Amino acid sequence: MKKVLIIKMSALGDLFMALPQIDAIIAQHPGDEMWIMTSPPFREIFSDHPLLKTVILDRNKKFGTESRMGRILWVRREKFDEVYDLQGNKTSRLLTLFSAAPRRIGSQPMKIYTHSPTAPYTSESRYNVFKRLNESWCLPVLSLLPRTA
Repeated sequence: MKKVLIIKMSALGDLFMALPQIDAIIAQHPGDEMWIMTSPPFREIFSDHPLLKTVILDRNKKFGTESRMGRILWVRREKFDEVYDLQGNKTSRLLTLFSAAPRRIGSQPMKIYTHSPTAPYTSESRYNVFKRLNESWCLPVLSLLPRTA
C-alpha cells in the first residue's frame, strides 16, 4: 500500500475547481493511504471524506505542528510515496521537495517534480492547470467525469 499526499491549500473557488482532480487522483490509488493537506478554513470540506485523511497547514502560525516548518518536518517523517502538488506556490513546492517522495507531480516543469508538463505555463497557454497536471500523469483529461448534453 502506498502513501499519497495531495496538497491544495487556499482559495475556495480554486479548491472547488480542484475537486474533480482530487477524485481522479483517488481513483488512481484504490486501497492506498490518501492524505490531503489544506488550510484551516477548508478543514470541514474534507474532514468526513471516507477516503482522505486531512492534515492542516496554517501559514499564519510561526511555530507548532500546523506551522510551515512543522508540516515540512511532518511530511518528511511520513515518507510519502507520491505527492501531488495542486497548489503550485512556494510553500507547496517546499513541502513537495522536502517530502523526498519518489514520485512528485506538479503543474510546472521544475526540478523538484519528477512528473510535470513539458512546457511552462503562460497566460497564453491553451488549457488550464488541471489539464497540465493530467499531462504530467499521462491521464486523459478528466475522462472520469460525466459529460453534459
